[in-house]
Amino acid sequence: MRLQINYKCINNDYSQEYADEYHWGKESENNQKYHWGKSFELPEVTEVSKPDEPFKLRAELEDGTQLEKELENVYILRVRFEDGQKDYAVSNLLLKNTHEAYSKKEGVKRFYFYLNEEPKAYEVLDGVYLTEKEAGGDGFIVV
Repeated sequence: MRLQINYKCINNDYSQEYADEYHWGKESENNQKYHWGKSFELPEVTEVSKPDEPFKLRAELEDGTQLEKELENVYILRVRFEDGQKDYAVSNLLLKNTHEAYSKKEGVKRFYFYLNEEPKAYEVLDGVYLTEKEAGGDGFIVV
């Protein structure tokens, strides 16, 4: 199966009323629904799950020392492939909501993470968004 993952940061100042009145219901240059968005597609996915477990954030220092900490308040989307797996994740402090859809015609499953404006989202790893405090150095242990 093909899986498309989408991240969208909601613009709280967006006005549907303004869009309806002045732009035929569509967003415009000065009235955008999202501040930013990122999407990518993964081919040959064998399974998608949402484990209810702490997220393990791993880092490596310049000297090769491996660090790790567990974060409890993180939404994890685990994607399995023939040769392994990868976790995509968003802090629940950033997450407004999620949505998933499947297009039988296209053969694509889509998963959307909608992020709040505040606190600011930091992409600490490819596909992993955390708050500055969660991404910071506190709580890491040497593994």
